[in-house]
Amino acid sequence: SSLSRVEALIDDNLDRITSGSTDEVREGSVYKLLPLEHRLSWLKVRLERARMMLDQLLSNDEDMAAMYLTRLNREGAVRVSDHLQVELMLETYRARLEELVDGVAELVSQIDSTRAVFALSLDNTRNRIARINLRLTMATLTVAVAACVAGFFGMNITHGLESLPVTAFLGVVGVSVCASGLLYLYFLHYLKMNRMNQNEKMLNFKDLRAVLNKLDSLHFMIRQDTDLSHRLVGGHILTKRELRSLLDTVPTDREHPAFGAGAVGGER
Repeated sequence: SSLSRVEALIDDNLDRITSGSTDEVREGSVYKLLPLEHRLSWLKVRLERARMMLDQLLSNDEDMAAMYLTRLNREGAVRVSDHLQVELMLETYRARLEELVDGVAELVSQIDSTRAVFALSLDNTRNRIARINLRLTMATLTVAVAACVAGFFGMNITHGLESLPVTAFLGVVGVSVCASGLLYLYFLHYLKMNRMNQNEKMLNFKDLRAVLNKLDSLHFMIRQDTDLSHRLVGGHILTKRELRSLLDTVPTDREHPAFGAGAVGGER
């Protein structure tokens, strides 16, 4: 069938995208998915129309009774209530259409998931290139500091340092190189601290989401823990480490027996 052929082509292109193929092959497969997805949408529309027609037939007893063409030719009429065989056949076809519609939806989901993974891969590649470009920019800037010192001393203007011994030259070179190295290390430290701050923000967001998901259970546990309750009433402030260790031991509101589905159902 058309769906089987389209499914085979889509699976082949998805395998090429997710496998360790070259970038040219993966990019070509991504472009090929667009007409295949359009064909898949067209098949989905046809399946939806066929299912709608079957629903209309199944809801009309007279139309189902009129499908006994041989009996109509022989007997001239068929009772409206005598349509069991046709109804069973139409329900079988409708179940088959449901399977085909589910297959189309699954293929669309696979395409969307693969496309999202491919986009993440491209984003990671761009991030790596941006990090390399940033490091090269920092290295260029630090080298420019030493080149600036060399430019000052390389001007054709007498400055009174020409008669100094060679140790002065070595000292200037050493100071320039050390300054460039320290500046580069400072840039690396700044990037590291920035990355640590971003990770800390992500952990804070994770803790906030965990607190919201376990808010009732956390409140219930604090009330049960007398020592912790007294400390909090006395003005003790939980540190982030204490809060995270406490969240690891607290079940979610859905898993807690006092706040689970049974408790909600009982309150209703």
